Amino acid sequence: MFIIGILKTFTINSLITAFTQGIIAFAATNIDDISILLLFFSQIDSNFCRRHIFIGQYLGFVAIILLSLPGFLGGLVGEHQLLAERLK
Repeated sequence: MFIIGILKTFTINSLITAFTQGIIAFAATNIDDISILLLFFSQIDSNFCRRHIFIGQYLGFVAIILLSLPGFLGGLVGEHQLLAERLK
């Protein structure tokens, strides 16, 4: 029922725009990530190995998740109407 409610409030044009923007953002971040990983993998030697790159990828991802949790949880606790009124 939730999805049906969302679809009723959006027009097809806004959905197409949102999907297009999402695909473009996904592609841009993946191209950026691939280029950075290529740079790291090209510098592998006896002191800097593949394991360091993989561990760094996982630690970075965990850090992003942990840093975004306070904002997510704050959004669940706070009242949306109060925020909307303050932003006006």
